[in-house]
Amino acid sequence: MTASPASLDRVGRLADTIEFSAVDGPGNRFVVFLQGCTLDCLACHNPQTIPLVGGRDVTVGDLVEQIRRAAPFLSGVTISGGEATLQAAFVHDLFAAIGAEESLARLTRFLDTNGDAPRSTWDALDGVLDGAMVDLKALGERHALMFGLVCGTLGFFFYGLAPTGYWFWAAMPLAALWGVVNPAAQAIMTRHVTAQEQGRLQGAVGSMNSIAGIIAPTLFTQTLAAVAQAHVHTFWAGATFWLAAAMVGIGGIVAWRVTRGE
Repeated sequence: MTASPASLDRVGRLADTIEFSAVDGPGNRFVVFLQGCTLDCLACHNPQTIPLVGGRDVTVGDLVEQIRRAAPFLSGVTISGGEATLQAAFVHDLFAAIGAEESLARLTRFLDTNGDAPRSTWDALDGVLDGAMVDLKALGERHALMFGLVCGTLGFFFYGLAPTGYWFWAAMPLAALWGVVNPAAQAIMTRHVTAQEQGRLQGAVGSMNSIAGIIAPTLFTQTLAAVAQAHVHTFWAGATFWLAAAMVGIGGIVAWRVTRGE
């Protein structure tokens, strides 16, 4: 679907913005929190955004100007809430304006949503979205975290066992469910710090991701090299994936212990 032109004068109800976030989608992102939600979740980590009243009015043009100033340091823009699809026209015009401006067009456009919107809303937004992050509400954050870590552990384990590419592909849906870990962990972490400390939390998470990005390539390539040099074509050929499974599994044990009581 082709996106219709954006209206820079479109007004939305804004709760807040974060210029730089490492936990609201891939990379460093500008996050727009819109006011109002269709649900009233007990464990919501942005409860101030739930009421339909509150926040302040802002235009698409106002936000585009803010994003433009931060753009050299950004990977993309995420619209969250509240429930952003309640203001679907505003979301559409903001994302369309980002895509239409040459200096911003490279930024990915993600929507953080509870999924509680009719098909017509998603059809209207389809042309301006690069992706949607759908929160799982039924499990609760701790259960979603553990569910994702178990799926990730099993997914990597089955990758290591796969005798052919078809078996590897068959394990992908299970491994893909590991993706629920990040939003669940984020929800838990943000409840343990004040609003003034959210930036520090995001910085710490980003730093840990950077450290992992330095260590992991060396660790896994050296493991793969050792397996290749040993000319192993039996059970141990999947050692790289089993190492990943072990690390995710250990993370699951740690997460289970430290999140008791959540």
